[in-house]
Amino acid sequence: MGNCLSSPSNSDRLDRNRERIGVNPIEDNSLQSNPIPTPPSEVVRPAVVNPEPETTNAKIFVALYDYDARTDEDLSFRKGEHLEILNDTQGDWWLARSKRTRQEGYIPSNYVAKLKSIEAEPI
Repeated sequence: MGNCLSSPSNSDRLDRNRERIGVNPIEDNSLQSNPIPTPPSEVVRPAVVNPEPETTNAKIFVALYDYDARTDEDLSFRKGEHLEILNDTQGDWWLARSKRTRQEGYIPSNYVAKLKSIEAEPI
């Protein structure tokens, strides 16, 4: 018994479909693997995030002298270091945070001057 009513093979159908839609099987890249990946059209870079944004009402002072902490509650700092004043209501000792080390503690108020003030300018 012969295959007088046989249907065309799958590859024959695929070839006819390609011819009908205008695809040359030799030029069809979808069947070939591309060993070189194409670079993305747009490079995505991570955004730079400032860990703690400057606030407009922050009280930033500059150290006029070096100070070495005398108690565990004091904050050591060096001349020229920037300090954020957190609480200045306790008289001569202010609670501050070092912009360099991020440590907090009390500082003598007469060792600092407001940033960009005449007192903060070098002599």
